[in-house]
Amino acid sequence: MTYEDVVAQLTGPGGPFEIETVPVQGRLMKNWKFRERSMREKVERAAGFGDATFMVQGERRISYGEFAKLVWGAPESFWHLPHWQWPDIMGSASVSK
Repeated sequence: MTYEDVVAQLTGPGGPFEIETVPVQGRLMKNWKFRERSMREKVERAAGFGDATFMVQGERRISYGEFAKLVWGAPESFWHLPHWQWPDIMGSASVSK
């Protein structure tokens, strides 16, 4: 099997990395058909890998599940701020929903 055959099998119709041409901001682009459509979807998918290692920094290891919990828990870290600052924070957080 040649390199071109492998690429065609992986990125062609029905392949796990199928590529399609889609409009993005008014311009046609090649993109993965089965990609996550938002950061929210990426984090949800990452959580599905559970205890598998996601990130390593020196001796510290973070699993996919821990990563998802850290991301979903980030807005809670803002509750200590005065109420007048909440709209700015909540507005920023709601963009990712």
